Amino acid sequence: MIKNYISKALKGIAKLFKGGFFHILTGNVTNKAVAMVSSIVIARIVDKIQYADLSYADNIYSYIALLSGLGMSSALLKFCSANNSAALNKAYLKFAYKVGSVFELGASILACIGLMVFDIPYPNARIFAWALVFYPILTHIITTNLVFARTQLENKKYAKGGILQSVSVCVLSIVFLLAFGIYGIVAARYLALLLVLIYTSTFVRNVLLEKEKYILSKEQKKAFFIMGISLGLASFFSGIMPINEAFLVNNIIRDEITTSNFRVAGLLPQLLNLVSGAITVYYFPIVARLKDNKEIKRKVLQIELVNGAVIIVATVFGVLLTPFALDLLYDGKYNDAISISYVLWLMRSAHCLLRAVPMNMLPAIGKTKFNVIMSVCSCVLQCGLDYVFLINFGVVGVAFGSIVVYLFSGVCYWIYFLHCCRNNKINKGI
Repeated sequence: MIKNYISKALKGIAKLFKGGFFHILTGNVTNKAVAMVSSIVIARIVDKIQYADLSYADNIYSYIALLSGLGMSSALLKFCSANNSAALNKAYLKFAYKVGSVFELGASILACIGLMVFDIPYPNARIFAWALVFYPILTHIITTNLVFARTQLENKKYAKGGILQSVSVCVLSIVFLLAFGIYGIVAARYLALLLVLIYTSTFVRNVLLEKEKYILSKEQKKAFFIMGISLGLASFFSGIMPINEAFLVNNIIRDEITTSNFRVAGLLPQLLNLVSGAITVYYFPIVARLKDNKEIKRKVLQIELVNGAVIIVATVFGVLLTPFALDLLYDGKYNDAISISYVLWLMRSAHCLLRAVPMNMLPAIGKTKFNVIMSVCSCVLQCGLDYVFLINFGVVGVAFGSIVVYLFSGVCYWIYFLHCCRNNKINKGI
């Protein structure tokens, strides 16, 4: 029995290697690795108090980034395609730019004003927040360009854009930090975004230069906007959970050393999300094309088997390598974060093992409403449990509270998915 499962898992992993999985994985890793690369460089050079100030500002902007311009970039995946006319794609692209950019800039300014009005644990974080006020809008434009490349099946260009972003941020961060101190990292980020913006503009240049005009109808704009909001909300409340962990640590513990240690301890474990994310993105279109309930159920269970095997192996290696990795990356500066990192590996693996597959496959079979409801409920429950556990058990209590939520919500996702398969509710309603 066990040999049979192992054999199926190995075959599934082999198919990943042959099916272009690494293009998707590279794109995910490089797009998300910017924060990790920047954090490692900054943490090695800057003292922990200044690092906490920057981390607080980044944490605030992370909430805005999760909505990704109200989900307008994500909506392009549904409405733009290589089969559309260039004029139609241009109309959708410009709509995504306009709506998303207005939201990002407005939300950023409101966040900065809020930081000026309310009492915050790290007052110097206000300086970084105002300095980075245009960062979200530029990020949205770049993300929209990258997503558009995916709609045109340009996965290699998508991956190269992510690589350029991570490498440029890393190199420029080192140079500007050594030259100007911690405030140089702001200039480094902007310059890196400018380079990536120039590169990604080549993806959309021909479309934007299209002379033929296509004016979207009210119905088309409404459908696009609703799709974006739906995807954005589900992504926001799901993605907000790890950000809430840092927010609670910042505002309840209120200790710069603990904040810095928690930030560093979580950098390696969060890579598990990138791996499981790449697996589900790879399989999403495959599942979306299936119509038979039994076949869908079989395929998704197979995906869970493959995902589980990869995540378990990655978690074991991650836990074993953490002491050496943190000592090497930070020259022993953050060795006191190793014990926290162990617990965070378990927390991230709980999410990837139980939630990642059903949560991402439900939209593939036409079920989006349940995801929104579950993500909101999970977010609220996590905030409550993390607060209680943090008060009673210290910083590691955040991990324990989140593990409980991930286990509970993961079971709910699977029950609902199997219910849909059993009762022939595939691609019916939301």
